[in-house]
Amino acid sequence: MTTNSTDPSPLHVETELTRDLGLISALAIGVGTMIAAGIFTLSGLAIHNVGSAAIVSFLLAAVVATLTALTYCEFVSIYPESGEGYLYARRTFRPPFAYFVGWALFLGYTSSCAFYIASLSSYFSEFIWRGPFHGLAGVAALLALTLLNIKGTKESGHFQIVVTAAKVLLLAWFVIGGLGAVRAEEMIDRFNTHLLEIGSTAAMVFITFFGFSAIAASAGEVKDPVRTIPRAIFLSMGIVTLVYSLVVLVVVAAGLNEYTEAAMGNAARQFLGPVGGMVIVAGALISMIAASNASIMAGSRVTLSMSQLGHLPRLVGSVSPRTRTPVVSLLLVGTAILVFTLIMPLKDLAHFADTVLLLALVLVNAALIVHRRKHPTMHRPFRVPLVPLLPALGILANLYLLTQIIHHPVPMVTACACLLVGVIGFVAWK
Repeated sequence: MTTNSTDPSPLHVETELTRDLGLISALAIGVGTMIAAGIFTLSGLAIHNVGSAAIVSFLLAAVVATLTALTYCEFVSIYPESGEGYLYARRTFRPPFAYFVGWALFLGYTSSCAFYIASLSSYFSEFIWRGPFHGLAGVAALLALTLLNIKGTKESGHFQIVVTAAKVLLLAWFVIGGLGAVRAEEMIDRFNTHLLEIGSTAAMVFITFFGFSAIAASAGEVKDPVRTIPRAIFLSMGIVTLVYSLVVLVVVAAGLNEYTEAAMGNAARQFLGPVGGMVIVAGALISMIAASNASIMAGSRVTLSMSQLGHLPRLVGSVSPRTRTPVVSLLLVGTAILVFTLIMPLKDLAHFADTVLLLALVLVNAALIVHRRKHPTMHRPFRVPLVPLLPALGILANLYLLTQIIHHPVPMVTACACLLVGVIGFVAWK
């Protein structure tokens, strides 16, 4: 493979990782990342904003994510290695643009994982035990998950399957318990038709659909990735979209006095009783742990790829010969998550993560258009139809969601500042 890059670093990622993850594990990574704090925390906030129209916001976010997921499927069929969006940009653009994508993904994975960890602490304090230190449960979970990922990919993958299956079953119980209370006339009455508010809410919940990239990030450890990853991406997005729509219906039907990040837990108590409510709360905690685990795994693989391709110090990409995991990369990601958890409030974390991730996805979609022109005869086992139209629509859709975050200037400005600091650091280093 040739490139227009003047950077002498190699373009093949020698990760020394083992391919231990099958379709079920890849599906668990996607579903586990998407069914997390987004459904247990953001569902209540979305209903607070637009009522039952929250379903439309989730569907809009899913459509935007699908446009970029198609791009990921084509790229992963060509480059079935770890690194996802950064790797695709690296094979297409000159180093500064590729580094920007990688840095944005690093910030996105760590801040979104911090959102899951902070949500876990919030649920734990609200429903389990309110200790002297609000974030203790989340910090403990973060430490345990980082150590689990250091121990090995197979162990982490098996853990992901178990916790994802558990929370899907619990959500099915919740939906079945509350569907009987759903009334069409109530859904219509509580449907907010304000398009800008629906769009703004879609931007807020977009973080919940970013699990498709976590699947691609682990391509270097997936068996038969060219076939497995596209299947896992679209199956997980279909499952998650259906689950989100049903949960929104049930939570709206609960008719709560207020809709906050704890709305789903309160709705569960109403429909399933105190015991059922606590079981659903336990499911929420499990979900946040599963999403955090997948984000830690994916974020560390992006930094691993950046190191192997010369955009981070070589030490960051070192793989332990005993565990076959990128220990330094995992420690770096875990530390960044801890910092985000401690310094940013819950809602700002979601908008921060969405800002950096949407900017990265704009460039990944652009990379597909450029890559097709640079390499028109390259074999592509998965081909996105209607290029450049579909990736261009993906760019426009991601930019539209970005415009909705402007109403939250603090996290957006903070995100842009962090991106700028990273780029300045890279230029100074190189």
